[in-house]
Amino acid sequence: MNIAELKKMRMDAKRNKDKIAASILTLVLGEYQTKEKRGDVPDLVSIAQKLIKSNTETMALRPDEKLVTENVVLALLLPKQMTEVELREAIIVSGAVNMGMVMKYLGANHANQYDKKLASKIAKESFLGNLDRTLIVEK
Repeated sequence: MNIAELKKMRMDAKRNKDKIAASILTLVLGEYQTKEKRGDVPDLVSIAQKLIKSNTETMALRPDEKLVTENVVLALLLPKQMTEVELREAIIVSGAVNMGMVMKYLGANHANQYDKKLASKIAKESFLGNLDRTLIVEK
């Protein structure tokens, strides 16, 4: 997603009178513009991930339906996540022989598209010889 798409999403939310979506998208846009003014390289994905993490931590202390809705809206800004099977295939294809190589390969080729905890678990299984290498399907 780029900044123009974010602005369009925000305007659509305002037109549809979706106050929660409009509010959280305005916050994301503000964070983006603040980072831009400071000379940082703004990244919508990292901003959305930071806000989701903050909302999730808050919900652990006190459940709040508004925060759940905000997280649903923020999730729309994130790239599609790899399934467990896709992640297993990527790890096998990487040919990596240690955890560092796996994470480096995934970061370079599938940035922000995978669950790092799951990738670590699968990689550990792979190094123990427990990964089913028959999962790769010829495309």
